[in-house]
Amino acid sequence: MSLKEKIRQYQDLILAVVVLAVYVHLSFVVTVKCPVRWLTGISCPSCGLSRAVFALCKLDFAAAWAANPAIFYLIPVAPVLLIAYLRKAKKLTNVLLWITAGVLIAVYLYRLLVLHSPVLEAD
Repeated sequence: MSLKEKIRQYQDLILAVVVLAVYVHLSFVVTVKCPVRWLTGISCPSCGLSRAVFALCKLDFAAAWAANPAIFYLIPVAPVLLIAYLRKAKKLTNVLLWITAGVLIAVYLYRLLVLHSPVLEAD
């Protein structure tokens, strides 16, 4: 298989890595807290996930929950989603992506409308 074919085969994964690299660059080098909020002025459903990951790295479960409760869904689902994608299980990948989108949106709306979470407030 040629390099061009391999790139075409994994173009979605390559795009995700590039987007993640841009996010890391904006977050740490340029010190933009949230690229979506920086560009649009509106928090996104994934707002607080970076803080939740860092809190989990410190084993601070309460801080992770406060930053974004969806992290406790995403941690176990992410490896399953990656494996399903790499094995080309398109049906499972699509189902997991739709469920993940639903979880993120549901948590976002709950935090926005019920909790009035300070994570989602404007800077």
